[in-house]
Amino acid sequence: MWPFLLCFAPQIATISLIGPNSMAMALQRYPHMAGTASSLMGVMQFGIGAVFGAIVGQALDGTIAPMTTGHGHSGARSACCRIDCWCAVTSANA
Repeated sequence: MWPFLLCFAPQIATISLIGPNSMAMALQRYPHMAGTASSLMGVMQFGIGAVFGAIVGQALDGTIAPMTTGHGHSGARSACCRIDCWCAVTSANA
């Protein structure tokens, strides 16, 4: 349990750094409809959290394996999205 907590605590702590910056980046492109963009981000965060929560809850077997697997999949998907965005920006600038 302690190795999990040592990895999990910094991840949760960085949410306070990532959340506001991602919201500012999302609103930067659409200042004329900031309320709509903000509500869309909130709905997406809530919806994705609900889906992952349901999946992890159904896979619960009394260990931390379902949660760590969910975090691993989430991290991998985030990395894929980041790479995809980076490729789109570099090809648009070329």
